Amino acid sequence: MQTARDIYQYNLDCVSRALFEGDLATMLDHLALPHLMMTADTEVVIASPDELLIGITDYREYLAATGVTGYSRVCRQASFVPSRNDLIVGRHDSVLVRKGQREPVLYANRMTLMRIEGRWMSVQIEMDGCNADNPVIADDMAHAQRRDHDRRTGGDAR
Repeated sequence: MQTARDIYQYNLDCVSRALFEGDLATMLDHLALPHLMMTADTEVVIASPDELLIGITDYREYLAATGVTGYSRVCRQASFVPSRNDLIVGRHDSVLVRKGQREPVLYANRMTLMRIEGRWMSVQIEMDGCNADNPVIADDMAHAQRRDHDRRTGGDAR
């Protein structure tokens, strides 16, 4: 039987590789839509494959522009939610490689996986770092969602 940590790390490995290769189909096999992404300074709900493609394309372009040649994520802790055999919560670190050298841990993350129709899929991820420093969330998408939310609620989009 697979442990929560094994399942979590497998998801990390598949999604990390798919992100770096721009493989949308594999991403969709491991991320549930809608998918909530949060950083310390922004959040977005990715609701469609098109939005996911925009997000991974923007992030891949950022990584390439900053000289990143490798990307991996390492599970630090994962466990099944008590009394739920269909939910896993855990923590992991993201690591980048530039010029053949692994950089110190970029930021810590929390992720929730849910078993949906027999597959473990990420339903939300929260990154400790600021999106302004490491744009894992497409700024235009986040801004459009904030503007739409503010329009509906009477708030003020930044």
